[in-house]
Amino acid sequence: MSSGNLGKNMYLNVALSGLSEMPGYILCIALIDRVGRKRFFSGSFLLGGAACVALLLRPFYSGSDGDSSLVVYFAMAGKLCISAAFNTAYIYSSELLPTVLRNSGLGVFSAAARVGGIVAPIASTMGFNKTYSLFGGAALISGFLVLQLPETIGKPLPETIDEVENHFDFGEVTKESVSAMEERLSMYNQNSDSV
Repeated sequence: MSSGNLGKNMYLNVALSGLSEMPGYILCIALIDRVGRKRFFSGSFLLGGAACVALLLRPFYSGSDGDSSLVVYFAMAGKLCISAAFNTAYIYSSELLPTVLRNSGLGVFSAAARVGGIVAPIASTMGFNKTYSLFGGAALISGFLVLQLPETIGKPLPETIDEVENHFDFGEVTKESVSAMEERLSMYNQNSDSV
């Protein structure tokens, strides 16, 4: 997250960035079984995204040169929360996948994470505001999307794809829910065609 560009001492910021990951891991270990995987995962994304978005308000709480300790605090809070979310992702995703797909699924997830790691330094060249808008927006969207997943705490790991479909409560599929979804998709298609 371009911690070297946060102002003040570049070396101190990079060291703080690395150190901020440890509390994220400790929080994950301490809270994941108490509050549940889904809520902790979503909360980590939402808090991390909020911290990144708070960095966009930097002109309101920093001096004329944009240098403020609050900038470093918000950036490190975002790093801490995203580190906790990244750690939780491996636990939660392996519990969502059935045994027959778990290895290949985790491999795909890991490869996608590496692509994100490759793209992130490129995104940091877009400028401070665009970078943190992108990181914060992606984290906030992810936090809300995680809420759509089922909770896995205290449930046995699924063995087959059928068990995943029947094991977790994804909501009942009825004719009304399918027609409502089709209606929303048609409205989306109409809106995108008019643009």
